[in-house]
Amino acid sequence: MRAFALMVLALAARALSAQAPGLELGGALIPAGEEARYLRGLQLLDSTRSTPVGIQMMGAGFETTWRGVLARTATHAWAARSGDGAPTRLFRLLRPDVSLLYQTGLITADVPGVTWGGIGSTVSAQAGASLHWKFLRAQVAPVVFWAENRAMVVTPNDEAPSLWFRDARYPTAIDLPQRFGATPYSRFDWGDSFVELAAFGAAVGLSNARQQWGPAQRYPLALGTGSGGFAHVYAGSNAPLPIGIGRVHGRLMLGRVEQSEFSPIQTGERARFLSGFVGTFQPRGMPGLEIGATRLVNGPWPEGGAGWNETRLPFGGIINDNVSELNQNPNNGFASAFLRIAPPGSGLEGYVELSREDFAGNVRWLIMEPDDYAQLTMGVGHARVLPDGRLRRVLVELTNGEIAHTERAARTLQRPSPPYVHIPTQQGLTNRGQLLGSLATYSGSGAVAAVDYHDARGRRTYSVERMTVLDWLPSLGATGGVRDAEVRYAVRYDALRFVGRREVGVSVAPSYTLNRSLRTGDDRWALELALRWRGW
Repeated sequence: MRAFALMVLALAARALSAQAPGLELGGALIPAGEEARYLRGLQLLDSTRSTPVGIQMMGAGFETTWRGVLARTATHAWAARSGDGAPTRLFRLLRPDVSLLYQTGLITADVPGVTWGGIGSTVSAQAGASLHWKFLRAQVAPVVFWAENRAMVVTPNDEAPSLWFRDARYPTAIDLPQRFGATPYSRFDWGDSFVELAAFGAAVGLSNARQQWGPAQRYPLALGTGSGGFAHVYAGSNAPLPIGIGRVHGRLMLGRVEQSEFSPIQTGERARFLSGFVGTFQPRGMPGLEIGATRLVNGPWPEGGAGWNETRLPFGGIINDNVSELNQNPNNGFASAFLRIAPPGSGLEGYVELSREDFAGNVRWLIMEPDDYAQLTMGVGHARVLPDGRLRRVLVELTNGEIAHTERAARTLQRPSPPYVHIPTQQGLTNRGQLLGSLATYSGSGAVAAVDYHDARGRRTYSVERMTVLDWLPSLGATGGVRDAEVRYAVRYDALRFVGRREVGVSVAPSYTLNRSLRTGDDRWALELALRWRGW
């Protein structure tokens, strides 16, 4: 037994010494992660082709498509760290990732992944191993985090004291706690773990990894990385497939999402199914144009488990008149359509995504008011290699989830209704108390302007952000009168430095929130500090 243990340690040491420095975990490419962020800018300079961005799901196809730009680029800022994008070796130990977040004043950090950060210190760690053999790709990358979760004053939600930790606006219609209890909060999650078989242009897999649908970078409307991943099975094309008139790419998914201890549902079955489809089309003869659509259906976990009946729901109808028996069931849907244009080699991209709840009333209503109950994200980006070799990438992105129409009463809705809130599936589009989509869109609106500088030493980012945190409370009644919204402004400096084989990151983000809990003149300063260490 001792000899076996020594042999395992020797093999592990040999594997570590043979591995290139790498980026992030060093395994599968992470959607919206550090390396994907760099590649998104580098792809805009690729004169040979335009890389589609609408489907970002961990696996061989996503990795080959995105990292393929490295092999087509002679020199670039991170060439020494990222190699040429060739397939990974048979087995590798993932690089450990440890981060520390400290928040004071108010909770302002929107941390990507499963980690939730409260007031005080939050520590998270991730590690694991990956395997790549012929048609098989597998990775085990669990995450554990601990949040100090110091005391804070929550916004009153007009509920009993025992329910005050729930969402301020819709405590009975969404599982989105303001605070995860009054004691330290911790959780173990399987993180970015998955197993996939990919061959002959198709891929099937079982995954718990994060994913992102649509072109948005900060405010994805359907599925983003803000809540981490959830257990799901999927099938579809491995990468965009040529069909004569262009290229198509699609994935069909069936997953199981869970709830937090502060969910509106406290008895009976607490899990839900989430089925979804995302597809993209790149027309022939129109380089750089990508058109896509998503559809999600969320409902109670069926007795005996979910199967094909739930999987096919994204291809069903979207009409519900709230009067007849048409489409009356406990499920809720969410859909979006998007468009992106990024002419190859131009360094430019522009995109827009429009989403809406499935509650379309009737066909006539849908024709008259296609933007009713809708949300919008749009953005522009530009990448350029500076004379000194640095890659500079500029991003401006806006989102708006506020309801501008006034026909709520005609639809029996007597109060503002943001996206992701669902009745009768009362947990909304969340997993374990965190949104699957965009927190800024749910809160009302958001905007970010950021510039990245990538060089051989790492990355520096400067950004300015604005977010509508709160625009209405139940205690204000149906109309709420005239109130100044709770709005937050923040500036952020974020840096990543390569230190030998390792990466060290630091982030500083002071913010100023106006009209806390809709109280005019009650303004608060807050501060985020973050440190990160990756690698051996």
